[in-house]
Amino acid sequence: MSSVDEFKKIDNIMFPLGQISDEKGEELVSHIVNLLSMAGTQSSSIKLQFSTYASMLFDELITRINLRLYAQKGLSVIGYPLADVVDLIDCLGERAITSLLVNAVKIFNNEEAEFDNDVIDIYSDCLGWLKKPSELDKETLAASIFVSFTGALNKWLNSLS
Repeated sequence: MSSVDEFKKIDNIMFPLGQISDEKGEELVSHIVNLLSMAGTQSSSIKLQFSTYASMLFDELITRINLRLYAQKGLSVIGYPLADVVDLIDCLGERAITSLLVNAVKIFNNEEAEFDNDVIDIYSDCLGWLKKPSELDKETLAASIFVSFTGALNKWLNSLS
């Protein structure tokens, strides 16, 4: 067993996957997407406040699903995001983005999740993925969704400064 596997084993004991219920995950995702959607249409000070709060909620979400264990899988798939998170929400809509993120949470909770192929294809194109979503296993797909959303969120936050 490699040292990386040992760390994953220890992390899974200390921070098991699925530390967040589907309901709590859906609630957090809904708040995040809604705040970012509203931020895109506000004055600069309100835009910054909504975006900061959304990023804090997103940070809580990725901590609870223990994304750090799987981020490397996502990094091997994604490229540089071509769109920021607000443009992404404008393009696909709140419901589609919420559905993608909620289904990714379900994957990390070891539950079944179904992704809309058209939505995930557009999402991956907007965020510059290097591989097609259909080529990925579910865990890598979920990690890629979160890692690329993080990149798009950072791109948005950088544009505000």
